[in-house]
Amino acid sequence: MQKTCVIYCRVSTPEQRKNNLSLESQEKSCLQYAKQNGLSVLGVFAEDVSGESHHRVEFEKAKDLIKTGKVDFFITTKTDRLGRDDIIELPEIRRICSQYNTTIKLTDQGLSDRESESNLNLSMYGAFASYEKEIIKERTMSGKKALLSANKFVQSGHIPFGFFKNKKTRELEIAENEAEIVKKIFAVYSKPERTLSDVAESLNKEKIPTPSMRENYFSENKKASTKWKANQIQRILANPIYINEYFTSKIRYKRKQIRLENGKWKTYTEKTEKPPNEWIKLDVEKIIKNKSLFDSIQKKLTRNRNFAKKKSNRTYLFRGIVFCDCEPINPPFVGYTATKTQTAQYRCNRYNKSKFGKDRYCKNYISEAKIILNVWEAILDFFANGERLLNEYDESVEKFKNTNKIKDALKN
Repeated sequence: MQKTCVIYCRVSTPEQRKNNLSLESQEKSCLQYAKQNGLSVLGVFAEDVSGESHHRVEFEKAKDLIKTGKVDFFITTKTDRLGRDDIIELPEIRRICSQYNTTIKLTDQGLSDRESESNLNLSMYGAFASYEKEIIKERTMSGKKALLSANKFVQSGHIPFGFFKNKKTRELEIAENEAEIVKKIFAVYSKPERTLSDVAESLNKEKIPTPSMRENYFSENKKASTKWKANQIQRILANPIYINEYFTSKIRYKRKQIRLENGKWKTYTEKTEKPPNEWIKLDVEKIIKNKSLFDSIQKKLTRNRNFAKKKSNRTYLFRGIVFCDCEPINPPFVGYTATKTQTAQYRCNRYNKSKFGKDRYCKNYISEAKIILNVWEAILDFFANGERLLNEYDESVEKFKNTNKIKDALKN
């Protein structure tokens, strides 16, 4: 009977998949090994995702196929293609392969035919892959810190509105047109009666370009927003870079994993603030010269934020337990307060047209008063039917007795 195999190939990023032939060469090497050894290929799984990730779709598909018990060999090029985590991921795939009598084969790294030596080799290769990952991370962070210390802007997100990055010096410099808009935002919001929405509305009336309309702000598959919104204004007003008090490298990130009840691993990032002496200041030219203006605006933002929390201190009893009838996923309703009537309402979770698109968004809603009325009608109907009530009571009692019998039998 012909032996079977599953092939797994991986690169770390989509860019690597587009710009080099690594994925193609991995697949070619594995297919060649399968052909030379007369193996029937049940599946080829390839993806572009980091080896640190525990959410690899194609890798999970390969493992599921192994769990059917029909796979004799699991083929890949090197151990680091399986993952760079020698604490969780690599022992996990070794355990699964051992349980279902599947042999791991590495086309670019030799493994002994003896199981004990093969496991030792896999452990060593895994440890080296994990060590290499940590070294790469340390080098990357060291390079970023050196650039930041030299006042070079290391882009980990969008360039702050009002600045541009000088390609030669790699420093942030003031973009005059945008800086004028920033000054206008601060000036308008500093007036006591003005709100964030007021500022956004005034900018939209003058047809002033938004931050997302800047060149190369979004990738090709995303559309730039042409309207200013209150949250954009809030982010600009709260950014200390405009008074040259911007510090980077303030947070220490540590990846951790926990095992869920279903046996799968969940990865999360633990964030802790570094001591101030480890922060790195990015020195830029001030756009807002008046620090007292900036401080007064921060107080106003805090005051309005606290007021909004008090105003929205309402409990939505039916949130998450009432569902919309829109297809195909029947999402839950979420609670909100109607602006005009100030009454509790519930709307479909897919109410946001800009987020879900005109073909997928849903405008269904229902008032809390109507839900309460329907609930009371159902309760009255239930108690009005005495025979039904007694039948359900008898069923509950019988179920309870059976449960106790099972528990007693288990004890004995």
